[in-house]
This record gives sequence, structure tokens and C-alpha cells, in this order.
Amino acid sequence: MKILLSIISICILGFIGSRWSFSHFKMPRFATQVFFTGAEFILVGLLLGPSFLNVLDEKIILSLHPVRALCLGWIGFLFGLQLDRNVFREFPREYLRIAIFLPISIAAIMLLPMYFTLASIFHGGMSLLPAALVISFTAAVTAPSSLAIFQQYHNLQRSPLITLFRFVAGFDAFPGVLITGIAGAMVCTSLPNAEFLPAGLVWFLFITVTGLLMGIILVLLLDTNPNSEETGLYLTGIIVLLGGIGFYFHHSCLYMAALAGIVVANSKYADQIHDLAIRPERTIYILLLLLSAASADLRTSIHPGFILMYVMFRFSAKMATGSLAASFWGRWPLTHRSLGLGLLSEGGM
Repeated sequence: MKILLSIISICILGFIGSRWSFSHFKMPRFATQVFFTGAEFILVGLLLGPSFLNVLDEKIILSLHPVRALCLGWIGFLFGLQLDRNVFREFPREYLRIAIFLPISIAAIMLLPMYFTLASIFHGGMSLLPAALVISFTAAVTAPSSLAIFQQYHNLQRSPLITLFRFVAGFDAFPGVLITGIAGAMVCTSLPNAEFLPAGLVWFLFITVTGLLMGIILVLLLDTNPNSEETGLYLTGIIVLLGGIGFYFHHSCLYMAALAGIVVANSKYADQIHDLAIRPERTIYILLLLLSAASADLRTSIHPGFILMYVMFRFSAKMATGSLAASFWGRWPLTHRSLGLGLLSEGGM
């Protein structure tokens, strides 16, 4: 009964928050950055978690892992829908070059410091390399919401530089999504009768083929000209299936669902599915914030030294890679040495 009440409670919070937290009403700029991005639900999740009120205790959080897998699958699918090859053709080539260069370069700068910092904290007691990889690529992610708020405050609707920033922010999470798939395969269990190929490679091929196959199946289902209710059922079923596979085998729901989203994005049904999938995005995002924050154990999750190292190296990496991008494409008038300053906001992905 407590689990059922917890599910109902967080769903109500997610629904109300999606209608209230992102509302456009006047408030101080700092408060806008908090409330318009839904970051206050991190505090709500911590309050409901074991560290404070214990409404969502460890047993309930464990039981809610399938809900988290579903949410991650939905967010991953939405992200994959952005990778439409026709969209990339509408922008200068430099946009895509910078969007690829920045996250890879930032992760390369972050990897060793994060690895040795984790090693000093956990003394080799966890899978350090996959964790360091995921954290390093997470550092590259930029928050599109913060850029949108900045653009609105300063009336920069037609600024080419803001357009570049928003393009980068919409793309720079993809290498991180890919790395979650690789990291999950790296820490996987061994496979029987897998003598010729490493188990990690076999698992990575399995989840890659699964994600692409589910995207193809969804496109084939849409070829039957379903009505809107049937389309919603097909979409939800595919995402639930991918989330379930990822949850059961302990692999990245984000990665598999993103691959399915890429397949659909490059089909004739891209606009139709995007309009349908985008509707619950805010509610699902808030549910993820609540569940992630409630899962955090403040006794073990807070390491001031690690946080300081992360912030320092992330700032340095953003500035350094922005300057490098300016030097590589300096002939292009939109790039300049302070490019990294526009991409400092941390993205929720």
C-alpha cells in the first residue's frame, strides 16, 4: 500500500510541477534559473528521501526502479528524435563541428582528474573507469533551458551566437548518452560460450541492435496508418519494452531508446511522433528529478573535494575547449575566445 501511495504521490507532484514550475511569471533572475528548470524538485526529492522524511525509503526506491527505467527511456527517445539529418543541413557546418568537438574535448580533459579523484575516494572499490567516463561526458552537457531564459531576458531572438549555443546544447549530450551504453557494457556480467568476443562488446552490440530494431518496428507499425490512440499505444509500448530490457539486463535505457528515436527521427513519421512524445516530457523530467534526489544518501553522496575538483576542471575544460574551437574556426565570425562562457550551465541530461 505504501508503494502504491508513493507512486500516486510522485505522479501528482510531477503533474502539478509540470504545470506550475515552468510557468512564465515575473520573478528575480536567480529564482527564474531555479524554478523554470524544475531544480526545486531536487530539494523536494531529498526531503522525501531516506535522509530526511523517509517517505520514499530505500525499499520503495528500489521498487520504483522500473518507473525510472521508463522515464529514462522516454527522455532518451526524445533526445534521439532531435538527431534528424535534415535539421543539420539547415545550419552551417561549423555548428556541427563545434558541437562534436566540444563534448569530446571536454571529456578528454576531465577523464584523468575524475578517475584519480574517484580512486582516492573509493580506493578502487567501484568500477572507476566507467564511472569516470560517464562523469567526464556529463561535464560537457549544457542546459538548453538556461540559454532560453538568457535569450528571453535579453531579447536575443535573432542572435547567431545564441543560435550556435542552443544548437550545441541540443547536441552535446549525445556523446554522453553513447558513453552510458558503453559504460553499461563494460561492467556487465560475463556471457557463457562467449569465447571469441569480449562479453562487453557482445552486450554493447546486443543493446545497439535492440535499440535500432525497436525503432524500425515502431516505423513499421506506423506504416499501418494507426489513429492517434493506437500511435500513442505503440510509442508507449516500445519505450516500456526498451526500459524493461535496460532495467532487467542493467544496461542504459537512455542509449537504447535514443537509438530508436534516431531511427524514427529520420523517417516520415518524425513530426507526428515528436508532437506525441513531447507532451509528457516535463512531467517525466520532474519524476526523474524526484527519484534521483530521493535515491541520494547524503552521508555518502557528498564529497566536498570531489565537487570542488569537478567544478574547477569543468570550468577550465569549457573555457579551454571554447578557445580551441575559436582557434580552429577563427575565420568564422561567430567563434571567439570566450565561447565556453556561454556553455557553462550544467544540463539535466
